[in-house]
Amino acid sequence: MEIKNIASNMTVVSFGDGDELLISYKTPVAGKISGVMVRTNKFWSQTTSRHINKYFNSEWGVDPKVFPVDEYDQSLFDKRLSHSEYPTTVDAIKKIINN
Repeated sequence: MEIKNIASNMTVVSFGDGDELLISYKTPVAGKISGVMVRTNKFWSQTTSRHINKYFNSEWGVDPKVFPVDEYDQSLFDKRLSHSEYPTTVDAIKKIINN
């Protein structure tokens, strides 16, 4: 696992399996999981929304206002951060979210 501070209150956690999470303040809110760019469907604040947009622009060259990024329940991000072993397919991720 690698932890990188990319801006004030913005941290990226990279996992050995290629997954990556953006942490805004102390909350995981976006990232790349199983090769898919994802963001939380929960609105936290305007600042966190700016963090998410900045992350996708600077890290992946994607403007989420133009190119839609898949939205998932906040539990996906919480579970990914708290589990070292995690599913590697989108279908497996959806099963975890629904449990």
